Amino acid sequence: MGFKKYLNDYRLENVENKKGKIVTKAFYRGDYFVYRYRGEELKRARITVISCSACLLVAFVLGLVFYRNSGFTSQYYTLAPYLLCLFPIFYLCLAVYNVIKTGEGVKTDREHKDGIHDRIAKCTTGIMILDGLCFAGLIVSTVLKITGVETRPFLYTDAVFIAASSLVLMLSAAVFVSKKKLVMEKM
Repeated sequence: MGFKKYLNDYRLENVENKKGKIVTKAFYRGDYFVYRYRGEELKRARITVISCSACLLVAFVLGLVFYRNSGFTSQYYTLAPYLLCLFPIFYLCLAVYNVIKTGEGVKTDREHKDGIHDRIAKCTTGIMILDGLCFAGLIVSTVLKITGVETRPFLYTDAVFIAASSLVLMLSAAVFVSKKKLVMEKM
């Protein structure tokens, strides 16, 4: 019940608790939603979103672990967008938690419905944009290396960073495509 747009979905009532004291509680009075797709379609979409998001998180951490400050990819214009991917990845993990919590036939409120489909769409778009900027930085680094301006060596850690970054991009695109089967409709 955190945001203003969901405020009208709740009503406040004074109820008596176990100790006999009057307390004010919020009760949901809005619409409930369930997944539009059922059966195998929904199961495959949920498995794809959950597994690709988990692999995306592992690839992101792998890229950070193998990043070295002395290598070819150590410019701020390659690392800064990659580091900024942390925020949409965090919110994507929250959306995946909602996907795990909400199964087939489970009714959910409007706030959680928006927290699944809309958040996945926004987070994966943000990840793809930021990771694309990281690749643009890698292209600039490659041009500078070819022209002789950049003198830093190309290390094996740079190859792992580039592979992890490309894996993050591919997995976020897979999650973005799979989210269309997680659409919810009103009960």
